[in-house]
Amino acid sequence: MSTQGERLRQAIELAGFTKIAPFAESIGEPAVKVRQHINRDSIPSGMVEKYVRRLSSIGVTTDWLMFNKGKPPKGLKEAKSGTTRLFGEDRPAGASIQITHTVGAGDEIFPVHGDSPLGHVAAPPGYETGGAVAIKGDSGLPAFHDKDLLFYKEWESPPTRARQLPKRAVILELKDGRSYLKKLLLGSKPGRYHLLSINPTTPVIEDVAVNRMARIGWVWVEGSPLAD
Repeated sequence: MSTQGERLRQAIELAGFTKIAPFAESIGEPAVKVRQHINRDSIPSGMVEKYVRRLSSIGVTTDWLMFNKGKPPKGLKEAKSGTTRLFGEDRPAGASIQITHTVGAGDEIFPVHGDSPLGHVAAPPGYETGGAVAIKGDSGLPAFHDKDLLFYKEWESPPTRARQLPKRAVILELKDGRSYLKKLLLGSKPGRYHLLSINPTTPVIEDVAVNRMARIGWVWVEGSPLAD
């Protein structure tokens, strides 16, 4: 069964929006907020009416969007459950890992759009309940290359002391819902961080609030077999 975030994403695409930003602008909300609702699979009660009102022309109702009840929008293709999750909570322990997210321009992590993820890959030892993201294009240079797979075990809170900061790039989820592959540095005030790109041509993101992070513990280079 699909999640709230997946149903919202599907409805936005069905309404003719190929990107989140134009849809968010049409309802007077920042794109990062809409992405947060999609990626976290949770729509706050205060946003339901706004989404339903904007998408009612294609048949979106509150019952369908929030509870997957009633008649779905016309022309909707049911997506596989979990395709927008960054961390596969629904996957049984020991199962293969779905590659559902890619690292794109600016080291930002995006969910794969469509009816299915990129594929599955066997979990490395100790990573059976973790997750993975795929590098896309030149976004990870010079450290990573196109189609490299980065595996992580679990989420944790970001450290508050310099000596505890990870020495390498980590997967980061910001408070505003965006996700990145960045090196973490302490910001100019408590609770804020600078995000340093692994690609020297990408500007530093300064003083942002980080919700959680995941350390990369295993990398499969391009050419690793993916079994559907």
